[in-house]
Amino acid sequence: MIVLLSSLLGCIKKPIICSPNLYAPPETFQVAWISRIEKTAWPQETIEVVPMKDLRLWVHQNNADTKKILEHLGMRGKNDRSIPNPFDYKITIFDVERTRICRPIDKETKSSLIANVQLCEEKENKAKSWTHRHGFTGCGYTINTASQKRSLDVYRVQWIDASALGFCVFPMARFLDGA
Repeated sequence: MIVLLSSLLGCIKKPIICSPNLYAPPETFQVAWISRIEKTAWPQETIEVVPMKDLRLWVHQNNADTKKILEHLGMRGKNDRSIPNPFDYKITIFDVERTRICRPIDKETKSSLIANVQLCEEKENKAKSWTHRHGFTGCGYTINTASQKRSLDVYRVQWIDASALGFCVFPMARFLDGA
């Protein structure tokens, strides 16, 4: 009975204590959406993006491959031992206006802005596909699933708003060659 109880307690997800340090982006900046090559988005669909400058810097500093990037963005389970093929993923880079993005923060706050960015609406924060993502924190950033440490700030934006200023799509392999 004690063994069963202790094993069940180990399965309970510990609450994440959010870091108050979030990046305040400029009025217009570049973001990246990483997805499987076959994934598409509808115009009104909301996608999760990260600051391109931060992603590129992290990739360069860590000599990252596809597996490391997916772990850093919380897109892989910590027990996933497979080696992802870089040709199975793409990176879409957008120029976005700060007024078009939102922060996925679950905590109740008295302000509707955090570090100059609107908070995502309740319905956007409760989407099952995001809250069950391996690195989802509800804190406005992801957790690296390999190291269990804070990763990059994350934003949400509708595809139609993200693509308004233009975008560029690269296979992950090509992005890694140029990073």
